[in-house]
Amino acid sequence: MHSPAQQRRAIDCGAWPLYRFDPGRVARGEAPLILDSNPGRLDIATYMENEARFRMVELRSPERYATLVAAARDAARQRRALYEQLARIHLPPEETHA
Repeated sequence: MHSPAQQRRAIDCGAWPLYRFDPGRVARGEAPLILDSNPGRLDIATYMENEARFRMVELRSPERYATLVAAARDAARQRRALYEQLARIHLPPEETHA
């Protein structure tokens, strides 16, 4: 089965970011969002060429496919930039009332 390898491709190209949200980190003065994936190791086209849903578009309309690949690259880049910004946010710890 190719599913695990394809899932790794989705992560490596940024189509599917891996992250953790741990609210307990706020009490330690750390950002609660942690990015676990490091996209850019793989071009998104490599991921898309292994998906039948995208291959059908490529076979029917190569020009449209090229446009969609470019849009997917841009969307992955923008999503990563947003998550990187969110991962730098440090929230103030909650005050305890005694």
